Amino acid sequence: MPAWGSESEHDALDSWKLVRFIRHLPNLTDDEKTQMKKLNPKSPAELKEEQEEERCLKGEDSNEQTTQHYHH
Repeated sequence: MPAWGSESEHDALDSWKLVRFIRHLPNLTDDEKTQMKKLNPKSPAELKEEQEEERCLKGEDSNEQTTQHYHH
């Protein structure tokens, strides 16, 4: 693999952290997988779905209209 970054001690430490992480991947626990999934970026649709699920779990009415209608 070609070298990249500077040759600082910090870069070497980061490289070894990455090696350790990759070696640990086959042994991930379910809790670790759940924690990692929470860190993944989410689309607006996924965020909306999560919010709707949260409202439902709290017992809030999910049938409320989300758009406002103005009458003149």
